[in-house]
Amino acid sequence: MSYPIPTQQTVAEIEIKKSRFIAYARGIDSRSEGMAWLDEIKAQYPDARHHCWAYLIGNPACAANAGMGDDGEPSGTAGKPILNVLNHKGVGYYTVFSKK
Repeated sequence: MSYPIPTQQTVAEIEIKKSRFIAYARGIDSRSEGMAWLDEIKAQYPDARHHCWAYLIGNPACAANAGMGDDGEPSGTAGKPILNVLNHKGVGYYTVFSKK
C-alpha cells in the first residue's frame, strides 16, 4: 500500500469567536521527535491556554504508533478529532499540533 508522507511543515490559522487557533503539521519519525517539536511550539506560545495534539507514525491503515492529547480540554474533544483526521486522510508519519 502506498501513502503520502509530508515533506515540509505546514501552518494554518483561523479565528473563531475571538479565539485564535493555529495548527502546525509536519512529518516525524518517532514519538520523541514529535514531543520535542511540541515543546518548541509551547515555548513559542507560552500564553496559549491549550496545546492539543495528535500524531500517527507509519502506515495510516495500520499505524505503528499513534497518540493524542487534549491538554486540558474535555476528554476526547481535541486530540481525538485531530487523530481521526489523520487516520481518514491516509497520510503516514505525520503529527499535528493545534494551539489556541
